Amino acid sequence: GRAVEQDLPVALRPETFDGYMADIERLVSRYHDPRPDSLRRVVMAPTTVLHSAPGAQLREMAKLARQLGIRLHSHLSETVDYLDAARQKFAMTPVQFCAEHDWLGNDVWFAHLVKLLPEEIALLGRTGTGIAHCPQSNGRLGSGIADLLALEQAGVPVSLGVDGAAS
Repeated sequence: GRAVEQDLPVALRPETFDGYMADIERLVSRYHDPRPDSLRRVVMAPTTVLHSAPGAQLREMAKLARQLGIRLHSHLSETVDYLDAARQKFAMTPVQFCAEHDWLGNDVWFAHLVKLLPEEIALLGRTGTGIAHCPQSNGRLGSGIADLLALEQAGVPVSLGVDGAAS
């Protein structure tokens, strides 16, 4: 553990949660521009809410993001494995997990949302939680395409996105 981490270059050492939260505050105060048409925004964005942090830390992230007036973003439900993992690990669906940890609302959007149950789509719509649809990435992975018609009909804000250099 620790001895190995200390031998790594600083840029490769694992980040502490407290350090991450302090860095978000620093970045927001220095760079975030909240004006409506601004192209310079800071967003709190762990890779995936199911695996990036424990539930209590996810709630802390959501609370701080809302205090700072920034949005939340993560990847969610890209494959059927997300649904299986959430049910096995947390006894709920991925979207229910997000609801339990304050990660739904009009200040949140998720990349992918390919594998959703009808009740998850309804919950996303009721809360105004958005999707960044990544058709090229999902096509390359063979994970499917989000049900944009159902999402839009439920009131989910839909945008187009890319997922990394391979997209």
